[in-house]
Amino acid sequence: MVRGIGDPLVAAYARCYLCRVGVLVAPSIRDHLMPCFDDLLLTFTSQIDSESTQLSLTVQRIAVPQYIVLYAPALDWVLSCLAHGATEALLDTVLQVGKLFFYKCDICATCLVLQ
Repeated sequence: MVRGIGDPLVAAYARCYLCRVGVLVAPSIRDHLMPCFDDLLLTFTSQIDSESTQLSLTVQRIAVPQYIVLYAPALDWVLSCLAHGATEALLDTVLQVGKLFFYKCDICATCLVLQ
């Protein structure tokens, strides 16, 4: 899919594109949506505090809260794709993954989900 993209923000929007194209090409196939959601959260949590990301933010003169806000539309789109026509079991799974995300992250990551 889109694993291996070095910039976490670019990777998030590449996942959005993958969700969009997947839904357009094969609306009945939804197998790619949950991995996109999982990977988006994993990439965010593992790379937001990385030295390379922090250096990039410093060079671009962007504060972490401003940078985190840029993730909100990507997360919103992936969640919208997941929720559209989803079963109750899938929605429960998404909530459980979201809870794990909350427990593992600090206040900045929580702000992303609340956006």
